[in-house]
Amino acid sequence: MAEGELVVKALLGSDYRTHSVLITPNRLESLTPALERCSSTAPVYLAQQAVMDQIAGFPIHRGVLAAGVRPQSMDLQSLLSAVDQLVVLENLANHDNVGGIFRNASALIGNPATSTRKAVGVVLSPGSCDPLYRKALRVSMAHVLNIPFIHIRQSWTQAQKQIAESGFRTIALSTAPDAVLIDEEAVHSPCARAIFIGAEGSGLAQPTTNACQVRVRIPMATGVDSLNAMVATGIALHRLMSPN
Repeated sequence: MAEGELVVKALLGSDYRTHSVLITPNRLESLTPALERCSSTAPVYLAQQAVMDQIAGFPIHRGVLAAGVRPQSMDLQSLLSAVDQLVVLENLANHDNVGGIFRNASALIGNPATSTRKAVGVVLSPGSCDPLYRKALRVSMAHVLNIPFIHIRQSWTQAQKQIAESGFRTIALSTAPDAVLIDEEAVHSPCARAIFIGAEGSGLAQPTTNACQVRVRIPMATGVDSLNAMVATGIALHRLMSPN
């Protein structure tokens, strides 16, 4: 589900197929150009605000909704072959964090459709939330639609092994005091990197951390134990993956 004018416009202009659009009459004019450019023949339904709220089950202040069609998931090897940078999320169940991380990745690195230097993909563990859930999609400002991703449903250990064997330098984002400072890792020669990020609180599972080639930490002031996952990922992407 796409919610809000900006996200719905992004859906209409993306490779995702639009199933249908539901809007209030006062939103039709601003959405018309995007609807006309869209090659989809998806129906557009007009409804008064009260009707839309009743359909959704809660007040939809933005007055714009659209349903997209979930594409068939790509396999992991296809994703690894299409990108040269990777964000790996382990048990991130917070939709705000996941949506924000996709937005960070698109802003700081790029995507295969538009990037001329580096392209990023996202791998999510079985315990992570769905990036196409409406809140994650909204927080990402629809950049979930631009970044290729795969949600692992089977062996997480095997997926990690496949990432490493595909030539990615695997990096665990850590708060451990003996982890390498992120700036020390940043001076290494440019390479295909896979940054592993764990859930807030629990962090990465120990087997995952142990399997990574290097652990890095972001230096912080004394008395602060960690950063929000979305913020930490943004810093890591900027320091380790952004084009020079």
